[in-house]
Amino acid sequence: MLLKQRQEENQHKDGELYRDDLRERIVKLETLLDESSKEKDKMRENIILLTTSLSRLEVEVDFLRKENEKLRAENQLLRTRP
Repeated sequence: MLLKQRQEENQHKDGELYRDDLRERIVKLETLLDESSKEKDKMRENIILLTTSLSRLEVEVDFLRKENEKLRAENQLLRTRP
C-alpha cells in the first residue's frame, strides 16, 4: 500500500517536472520566435532601402551612359572637322 502510494507520488512529480520543462521550452521558443520576427522586419526594411537605392542608381547610370554617348559623339564630330 505504501509502495503504491509512493509510486503514484513519483508519477505525479514526474508529470509536474515534465510539465514545467515544457513550459520552459515554450517560453524559450516564444522568445526565439519574437526575435526572429523582429529580425525579419529589420531585413524587410533593409531590402526596401536597398531597392530604393538601386532604382536611384539605375536611373543615374542610365543618365550617365546617355551623357557619355552624347559627349563621345560631339568629340567625334570635333575631331572630324578640319
